[in-house]
Amino acid sequence: MVVLNAGYLFEDSFVLVRDYEFCSKFLGGEQSSLSVHGNRFGESSLGRVPVPVPKNFLLGIDFLRYEVEQKRWSFLMGEWKFGSWPHYYIMTTLFKTPEPTLLAAFIGLGVLVVGIRRRMVEPKVISMFLFLIIPAAVCFASVSLQGGFVPARSSVLHQLLQYAFGRTGERLAAAWLFEY
Repeated sequence: MVVLNAGYLFEDSFVLVRDYEFCSKFLGGEQSSLSVHGNRFGESSLGRVPVPVPKNFLLGIDFLRYEVEQKRWSFLMGEWKFGSWPHYYIMTTLFKTPEPTLLAAFIGLGVLVVGIRRRMVEPKVISMFLFLIIPAAVCFASVSLQGGFVPARSSVLHQLLQYAFGRTGERLAAAWLFEY
């Protein structure tokens, strides 16, 4: 939490929930939009709770949620659909990631699993892998399970996943190959 707030230079941290103006229906209420903001929690007891993250961080998440709430037409594997599929981001990640990167990621994952089973992998390597993979997996799952389609953000998500899966896999495979 401290690192997140430091990244925003502690700007507007611990602002009360009632002092926010949200654009998503999820946080702002049914009448909320880009032009009319609201706050679902403003009049409730939750409105008096300070939020321990920077204001712009939470407003950024709110805006992403607003984009997900705006259903758009999407195209996947020869089929048009209004909205999205739960497997959309999995498929686009597999389609957009170069094959050598996917291969390196799968080899790295295989080396890690075999190394863990044979007790050849040090705990710090497992910690590094989990440190990189858990945030990416949470981001991936949260976007996929919302069923939304945000084309402007899909390339950012793809890059994050490619870095987390691909680069970690490449490093683990290289470390294993050069060590043994």
